[in-house]
Amino acid sequence: MLSQLPPVNIDLIVSEIEALLSAEHFDPQEISCLLSNLDSTIADLAVAAKSDPLAVEQLQTLNHWFDKTRQHILSEHTKVVTNLKELHTGRKASHNYRQNT
Repeated sequence: MLSQLPPVNIDLIVSEIEALLSAEHFDPQEISCLLSNLDSTIADLAVAAKSDPLAVEQLQTLNHWFDKTRQHILSEHTKVVTNLKELHTGRKASHNYRQNT
């Protein structure tokens, strides 16, 4: 049952990760460390979900949150890649301009 699970404050970990993600710059490694703190809890919830509706609900909530977090990180990754491509294009144009003048 869920009441027998070790105490891990899922809400605290989730709020810490959300705070990191809302910052202008975030460290993916720090987020990864926080997420790994949830590994054993998620495994325990999966086992408990076989007989405990509360565990099922918590797993569904975490799944929704993981999807939202993944989308946010992918969006940030896309922004970085786009900015790097634009920077490369600008540098290449600048180099070509200097070569031709």
